[in-house]
Amino acid sequence: MATYMNPAGRLPSAATTDSFRNFIIDMVAMLNASGWSKASDTGMLDETTVVYPETVSTIAGSQIWYLDDSFHATQPLYVKFTWGRGSASNRISFSFQVGYATDGSGNLTGWVSDVLTPMVGSNTYDAVSAANPLGLFLASGGEGYAWLLWGRFCWPGNNSTPLFLINREFNSDGTVSDSGNWSILYNTSGSYQPKLYTVIRDTGTILNTQCACFIPFDQKTSVKAFITDGWKHPIKYNDWSTLAGAFTYFTYDIPLDNTFSCNINGAERTYIATGVQRMSSSYEVEHVLAALWE
Repeated sequence: MATYMNPAGRLPSAATTDSFRNFIIDMVAMLNASGWSKASDTGMLDETTVVYPETVSTIAGSQIWYLDDSFHATQPLYVKFTWGRGSASNRISFSFQVGYATDGSGNLTGWVSDVLTPMVGSNTYDAVSAANPLGLFLASGGEGYAWLLWGRFCWPGNNSTPLFLINREFNSDGTVSDSGNWSILYNTSGSYQPKLYTVIRDTGTILNTQCACFIPFDQKTSVKAFITDGWKHPIKYNDWSTLAGAFTYFTYDIPLDNTFSCNINGAERTYIATGVQRMSSSYEVEHVLAALWE
């Protein structure tokens, strides 16, 4: 298990190679320190020499990382992270894709997920309009889960924060299930709720939903809740499975970046109040993400 916090992560605040490269270098450092291992494939992007593409809608390169837990030998989860220049000269692009194997040359093979894109602000990563060239990078990874956020409150539009969380299915006693099923939670932009992308491994069935995965709140502000009581709102896909890696809380109930223990799905775990907003079906600023911090 591992945690990572960098309060001065470098964001792409200018459409230049230096800005683009530094952003990827800091993202790679975050991956390396938070429960991931890099695949040994050839042909992957070198973050120390990558160049910002001169042409719009051009990929600069990719890296493949895998969730480094005890299930990797039998139920591997590889994630291909891809960076490039976006649809305008002043925008970067970033996407991810999950698979179960690689070909050794930087490609996922066999079953692969859709290409997914976390977005902020104006529906993309805006390299020029980042509110601050430095921002908080926060991450944690352990048995059955790993998550990343980069540049908290630093992107345009509703105090946006890019978020990626991958979570194996957990049993009701808090242990990781051997089903092989998994989910990704990631945020979108504008007035859209975060998305939950769930895969049933044996059949390849994809359950992809915009907002039905969240237990809805019936109020916009919290009552005086105790830390073991009503502020816990699990994130789940209907009745399929509760995510052990994250849940929503009222921003007034827990100070930002506080760590605390609670039982979400059968085991006492340690969480951190991340500050990532609008993590509910009703899309309220006060509905904020707590994530495993172990």
